[in-house]
Amino acid sequence: MTNPTPDGSSTAAAVRDRRSRAAHLLANASRRADLEWADLSNLPDWALRTSGEIDDLAWATGAWLHADALRRCIDGRLLALLRSRLGDAALAALSKASPAPATEREMPPLDLASIQPQQLDALLLASGRECLMACIEPSSVRRCLREHWWPNASAATTVPGRAAARAIVDLALAHRKPVTEEPLPPDTTP
Repeated sequence: MTNPTPDGSSTAAAVRDRRSRAAHLLANASRRADLEWADLSNLPDWALRTSGEIDDLAWATGAWLHADALRRCIDGRLLALLRSRLGDAALAALSKASPAPATEREMPPLDLASIQPQQLDALLLASGRECLMACIEPSSVRRCLREHWWPNASAATTVPGRAAARAIVDLALAHRKPVTEEPLPPDTTP
């Protein structure tokens, strides 16, 4: 007999559903033959989102990964970029959050004095991607997901260990920008 989950479904049914969604997501991955069914059932919920949502999560994760440096930012251009990508509430939370000492020791310093907005944009996306990848086990699944989401991206950034990466992803998920269901009406101000 299977144990019911909080939504009333059985654990076995939930596992089958997760595996099915993960298999569908990675159906075109060239390395899919390296995967086991058990590997697919261990994917975190965020890994089963659309590519656009994953990129947004990666960017937010990169911001939380570099939160200690970003808290000291006074460059209006960079702050505008952070506000537009994270939203007001997440930027406020990032600004008020206590430093993450374990992450700070593992990350190279981020020099905000000489960085341009487009460089920060690329850096946060790249480091967030690697932080997301650090959360995925086993490596065969990690390779397939990287190939699926970012086939042309290199893994050249430093990220913290798995536990710290998971904590950072959890912060990004907890403070993600709300999604507007309907597009905003056009601005009609003269």
